[in-house]
Amino acid sequence: MQPGPRSRAAHLKLPTSTPASNPCIFIPLCCQTDRTIRFEVSTGSAMTRRRIGFWLVLILVAVVLAAGFWARQAWYDFLQANHIQQLDWQGLDLSLSSLSVDTFTVRQAGSARQIHAEGRQLHLQWTWNGLVPQVTAMALEQLQLDVQTQAAPDTTTDSAAPTSVIPRESPTWLPRQLTVDHFEITLPCLTGRCPLKGSMTASRQDNLLPAQAQLILHHQEHRVLTDVEVSGATNEKLTVNGSVLVDDRETLSLKTDFAPGGNSDVTRWNGSIDVPHLPRNEWILEWLRQWQALPVEDLPPSPDDGEVSAQWQLQWPVDSNFLQQATGSLSAEARLPQPWPLPGVGTLQGQLGLELSAEAGKWRAQTARTDMQLTEPANWIYSVPEPLRPKRLALQIQPAESLANTGRPLLPLALKAQIRGNASMDIDGHLALATEAPWLARLGKTRIRGSLPRYTVADWGLEQPAFDITATGQVDPQSLDLKLAQGSVLRIGQIDAPDSATPLSMSALQANLANIPLQATYDLQEARLDSLWFRGPVELKAQRLEHPQLKPQAFGFDGDIAVDLKRLALNGRIESDAGANADVTLRYPFGDTLTLEADARIDGKQAGSAWAETLTTWPKTLSVDDGAIEASARLSLPDGGPMALDTTLDADALGVTFNRMALTGIDGEVVLNIDQNQLRAHTVDLRVAQLNPGIPIGPVTAEANYDAPLDRPARGTLALDTAEAELLGGEVHLTSQRWDLADVPIRVPLQVHRLQLSRLMELYPAEDLSGTGILNGEIPVWIGPDGVHMEKGILAAEKPGGRLRLPGERLAGLAQDNAAMQIVVEAVKNFHYSVLDSTIDYARDGTLNLDLHIEGNNPDVRDGQPIVLNVNLEEDIPALLTSLQLSGRVNDVVTERVKKLIEQQQSGNAPDLEIERGIE
Repeated sequence: MQPGPRSRAAHLKLPTSTPASNPCIFIPLCCQTDRTIRFEVSTGSAMTRRRIGFWLVLILVAVVLAAGFWARQAWYDFLQANHIQQLDWQGLDLSLSSLSVDTFTVRQAGSARQIHAEGRQLHLQWTWNGLVPQVTAMALEQLQLDVQTQAAPDTTTDSAAPTSVIPRESPTWLPRQLTVDHFEITLPCLTGRCPLKGSMTASRQDNLLPAQAQLILHHQEHRVLTDVEVSGATNEKLTVNGSVLVDDRETLSLKTDFAPGGNSDVTRWNGSIDVPHLPRNEWILEWLRQWQALPVEDLPPSPDDGEVSAQWQLQWPVDSNFLQQATGSLSAEARLPQPWPLPGVGTLQGQLGLELSAEAGKWRAQTARTDMQLTEPANWIYSVPEPLRPKRLALQIQPAESLANTGRPLLPLALKAQIRGNASMDIDGHLALATEAPWLARLGKTRIRGSLPRYTVADWGLEQPAFDITATGQVDPQSLDLKLAQGSVLRIGQIDAPDSATPLSMSALQANLANIPLQATYDLQEARLDSLWFRGPVELKAQRLEHPQLKPQAFGFDGDIAVDLKRLALNGRIESDAGANADVTLRYPFGDTLTLEADARIDGKQAGSAWAETLTTWPKTLSVDDGAIEASARLSLPDGGPMALDTTLDADALGVTFNRMALTGIDGEVVLNIDQNQLRAHTVDLRVAQLNPGIPIGPVTAEANYDAPLDRPARGTLALDTAEAELLGGEVHLTSQRWDLADVPIRVPLQVHRLQLSRLMELYPAEDLSGTGILNGEIPVWIGPDGVHMEKGILAAEKPGGRLRLPGERLAGLAQDNAAMQIVVEAVKNFHYSVLDSTIDYARDGTLNLDLHIEGNNPDVRDGQPIVLNVNLEEDIPALLTSLQLSGRVNDVVTERVKKLIEQQQSGNAPDLEIERGIE
């Protein structure tokens, strides 16, 4: 305050400082006045006036001394109460309404902190409210403040919540105007001690509010300016308007009204915040890390363009928890036109809008709008399997129509999402989110599409897997429950079996997954999938399936599927494009043994043709004519171990044609086992009604076993228990034998009993050739890699013999000039023999040599004179059989095959067949 024109303020100048440790207060009074003070006494003498003046002076001096001593003690008590250990100043200028100090130093040492302050050009002004001074202005050109803290015992005690937010009366020491031109405050921080530099101004009214403040902080070359204006009535309503400018660019503005209750039972808080320009974060984060630990170390440079805004209107009962009892609304919007790094998430770009409502602490989302893109994901991405890790995520959310029958308040939304990276995924759905805890999402018709270039499941390679599903269901914090709708498919470009397994591949596999439920449980906090369950009807179609045992072609499967995190199961019917089908059951515990069970029935000619076009091991010249055969197989493929196979073939009145031989009435079983790299096979009640290569043989029965190493399947051991066949009215037997096929050729001794010579003559195509008799003997057959041959087989006729009739015209040419041969020619026309012995040799080229020794006579020649005949016959058996096959003695299929072979041979497109003699 400046003195008036008619008076001068009393003042004191001290050229040197006075230490606080030894305070001395000097109060000289210099009073100047342009008025004359007069004391007038109407009565009394001069002596009396002098006495009165003396006592007045004495009393005045006493009062001054008492005030000085009181002021000295009060000053000392003030310093002690505030732990001020040092107070120095220079250039003090004091009056009754102002104080000026050129420089000052203050050191305060408390139990929890120490403060050292130095200032320059301090100016204080005050007014007097009675005997109480009221500070009106404070200005400081420069202030340096050093604060050091140390641990101190906690002396706080529980107390009731304050009933007043704003003091009813402003403190007398609080100036109405405050100005600090420059300050530098050094405070403890995470890196040790850090400075804060800047300036500030503040002003207030007599009753504290309204008040304004401006704070400017400098960091490196950057400048942060904060303006705050507070107004309102004490304890009724507080209004705060503020703004923040970073480098002279508006960064934040705040408007809020806060009514603490007062005479009302409700606290109200309304406001808005707007960030029109997001500041660059590099230097801000570096600055903040000095004071507070942050969850991120480094972030890429951020753009300087972006907006965030929020508005709220909230109220809650007085003296209650805000979050638990709040009622009102909250809305927020964010716009990031350029990529913005978000700690722990990644780089975001786009727009986000959200509206929330609260009712007694229960928050609900009213609507949401999102159009965001996420790139450069944070470290959370490493919890996702590498083949599935996204590099970019795009999300769009808009309000949508409500879903029916939700049962609880849900927020309906239309969602579109794109995920791009190693995997690609697109989501286009209609969902409803819970607006209160616990959260859940219900899916309306939602389409999910995804693809991968390659994926591996338990060493099975999947090339270009893709899915396109439409689902409905529910998702909550612990589980997922979906049902796939019509049109849901899974496609895989190529499937390759593990290297340790039998070569298997499928191309263009498609699985129709309509009406299949999908369920899962998980732990979101630990990012762990606990269970996955997928079960229902499925239709599979592979455009091409390749396996060493199958001819490449399309295959289909129609059945049921069950999948979880530990196993895969299939049960249904598989069918080849050719028409062969089988009922299969597949069990595959991942990382363990794959088990495949298959059952098939080949019934009739058409089914046989379908299997012939499916199996690579099906002989080209094998065809099914009638009857049926049932096949069952069980295949086991251990993870990294040898395969095991159990197969049973059960024939029921089966008729087949193999090469140029017909087999009819086949019954019995053939069992094949592969285990521990060993191949085993045996027959069970095997019987063939007839085997006909041109000569009918049968019925044939056999019981045999075969055992061989899997890597040398043709070099095992064949054990024959019994083998019997009816041939030309007689029988052919083979006793128990055992052969090592690694030591070839093998000898097969055939025992011939009661062979009817008449039946044999009937098969020979020559005219008028006949005979009677019964033949017995043994024919050793040798089988080796170079073919079949016979050596020194023996056949002999039983007593008393029989008859032979051979037309003489066939031998007439041999007897023209030989009388003995003429007798033979006549004799064989009706030859009665008593002895017929033969030796049989069969060469590998198919030539049969038959040496006959015959004793007998013709009653019509020379009165039955005995005749002995030694005859050597040579016959081309393949040609003979070809002749019989052409004659229709087998079946029409064989006849047609032989005709085609003859045509191919004549055109030079087939191997030589010795058939000419049989045709003549």
